Amino acid sequence: MSRLLRIALVPALVSLAFAQSDEGWRRVDVAAPKFEVQSTGGDKLTEQALKGKVTVVDFWATWCGPCVQELPELAKFSGKMKDRKDVAFLSFSVDDDKAAIARFFEGRKEKFPVYLAASLADRMDVMNFPTKLIIDGRKGSPTIRFRKEGTIEASELEARIVELLAKP
Repeated sequence: MSRLLRIALVPALVSLAFAQSDEGWRRVDVAAPKFEVQSTGGDKLTEQALKGKVTVVDFWATWCGPCVQELPELAKFSGKMKDRKDVAFLSFSVDDDKAAIARFFEGRKEKFPVYLAASLADRMDVMNFPTKLIIDGRKGSPTIRFRKEGTIEASELEARIVELLAKP
């Protein structure tokens, strides 16, 4: 290959190497751990609830500015998915105080169950907030297929769900 051609290809190859492909989503394909979490309302949830569907899990905290900023987008996504049997949305707060979370939502428009999941974050390798996991529970044990750290838009989540549901 000529030197001139190699020099011309370097910027293109570098941009490909550092591009945020798939809008920052990482394919992980690891088994989801067994868990039991409790909602701020007292309801219990286990990994068994993920079976038969694709589930978006949002790990967030009330003290996290970007987490709070994206709540309207997550509420929009949750509202669109609420009647589907094959898709679910779960909000996992890493805050320790159930009463503080309930107070946080007083007067807010977003309405969806929030689960206390501080201990689960470590087991799911979540260190940054917000973090989204997309868990595929359609076949066998629930598997974490995708992970993204940072904020999202509802349309981005919908596109990722459509892509995953298109594959058996």
